[in-house]
Amino acid sequence: MTEQETTWILGMKVTHDRERKTINILQGAYARKFLAAFGIDESTKGARRPLPPEPVFTKFTGVCVFSFEREAMSSTVPIDVKS
Repeated sequence: MTEQETTWILGMKVTHDRERKTINILQGAYARKFLAAFGIDESTKGARRPLPPEPVFTKFTGVCVFSFEREAMSSTVPIDVKS
């Protein structure tokens, strides 16, 4: 029986460098699969910057109520709500 190097484990690529005695785990394929589950692929453009150049912040003084129905309708991931 001959020993073979591991090349993939749990959806991640494994590379070996015996001279340097290193093992690298590359998560690119795993990340692409994870993002694809949410409808995001390499052609999807992200925000150039998360906020406008000069954001204006104000203090919220109201009451925050979370709506499970609204969140469930906008989500692509099933939400399990237990009563």
